Amino acid sequence: NLLGINKLGNEAFSGCMNLKEAYIGLGITSIGTNCFYQNNALEVITFGSLPNDVCGKEILYECKNLKTINYLGLKESWDYRLGTNFLNDNKLTQHIDINFIY
Repeated sequence: NLLGINKLGNEAFSGCMNLKEAYIGLGITSIGTNCFYQNNALEVITFGSLPNDVCGKEILYECKNLKTINYLGLKESWDYRLGTNFLNDNKLTQHIDINFIY
């Protein structure tokens, strides 16, 4: 839990070796390009919301062990913010479960 943090900068968690799960909370207003770039330990990420300012859609670029994405919102909102080619744009070729929870 990162109290007082509202922006995740470019490559903020890039290459982290031990970060297996991440929760992007409601207070995050910006996610930088390649925020989780090549974070090969990451298996689950949950978005409490998607900020209006997602700088580049390649926030999970080449996270090769990612298995699950949870989004606390509607699929339409996800598609609007990130586009329908999100997995391809991020070079995520493995099977990933995307859960829309609302």
